[in-house]
Amino acid sequence: MNESYEFRDKTHFTAGATGKPGERVFYIQMGDLFDFISLKAEKQQVIALAGFLENLLSDMPHEEIQPYEAEIKSPSEPVWTAGQIAVGVDLHNQMMVVSIAEFQGFEESVEISNPSSLQDFIESDGANARVFISQAQALDFISKTNELVSNSRPPCRLCGQPKNPDLHACPRLN
Repeated sequence: MNESYEFRDKTHFTAGATGKPGERVFYIQMGDLFDFISLKAEKQQVIALAGFLENLLSDMPHEEIQPYEAEIKSPSEPVWTAGQIAVGVDLHNQMMVVSIAEFQGFEESVEISNPSSLQDFIESDGANARVFISQAQALDFISKTNELVSNSRPPCRLCGQPKNPDLHACPRLN
């Protein structure tokens, strides 16, 4: 089992990617003054987290936001792959809590119709990473994610799937 992490004070929180569009590996990076980790994530996980943080920000009381900008730190070798992501709010400190569980893979024996098996699937023994972030850090994460997405492959005007730079076999043209 991999190590779990929790970062509370003066945290580092950002998104990034390496590689060229169509072959990129996405990361969520978090840490504090002493240590940081990178978690490998799917592009859709990063986009969904940014979207959720944006909705959450609109529901929170607004504080005076000091500018915050984080960059991916090197090395960005992931400690493990992100699985389920949860977000909570610490209203007392006006912070958001992002919790990411380690991806455990899929069990072929899990049957959706059997509630005990589904519960076993949801409750994993994997590692977790938790970071407490400010509203400014959430805004920076959203901004970084939007920048990453804008640098993605353009969508096909017919099918909406990303076009590969060298060849795009559009299913609507068959």
